[in-house]
Amino acid sequence: MLNRLPTAKGNIFCACGAFGCQCAELCRFGDSQGLGASVRSLARGDRIYPSDQPCMRFHVVRTGLVATCAMTLDGRRQILCLNVAGDVICAMSAKGAECWCEALAPSEICELDLTSQAARLRGEPGFLRALFDLAHDRLERSAAHLIALGRLDGMERLCGFLAEMTRRTGRRIGQRWLVCLPMSREDIADYLGLNSDTVSRLMTRIKQAGLVRFLSVSEFEVASLERLEDRVPNSLARHLSDCEQPDEELML
Repeated sequence: MLNRLPTAKGNIFCACGAFGCQCAELCRFGDSQGLGASVRSLARGDRIYPSDQPCMRFHVVRTGLVATCAMTLDGRRQILCLNVAGDVICAMSAKGAECWCEALAPSEICELDLTSQAARLRGEPGFLRALFDLAHDRLERSAAHLIALGRLDGMERLCGFLAEMTRRTGRRIGQRWLVCLPMSREDIADYLGLNSDTVSRLMTRIKQAGLVRFLSVSEFEVASLERLEDRVPNSLARHLSDCEQPDEELML
């Protein structure tokens, strides 16, 4: 399903603002020529493939969870990045690998296509600054993920992942956190470079240690986020997680 967002003279009607959208500056440049944005609904498993053109199409996650994925030559999927509400995706192809974005849960995205304005925007300082900020944020996340895959054991990776998603998507209630994580064991395994059986065993160990209480297959509760993060010897990941923490507590 694809709907046009209404536009107003001078600025775009950004329905993504309520989701902490990081794309406001890019929307401003798009609307300077009367362009709008499109909202698209994705079912779990729906994919978005990159174009061969320079990256001038942006997708903002409004709701749900969208993964950036790559496929190895022998058919194994690696999830490179998890995009939650407010995150901006610029789907780029990678030489020698199939790449795409995939909805891991029913999701809604806003599409902003600036391809027709590419020549003008290449010399626009404000646009380049906005792109730099987005790229810098993505590089920091990629660096933390590379450290996790290259230097942490399975237990540390999974604890770090649960802490990251708690910071990014959880609701804080007093000292506790409630988290909805609509990912299968296979999805988590493909993100952490493990297999699904290993993820299941590690989840059991985490539960037995009292670090996380699983309420259902897609919901869990964290009584002490600090205890969970103490299992992760990754200062860069901790720094990024701290930056994600909300200022206010959400009370039931």
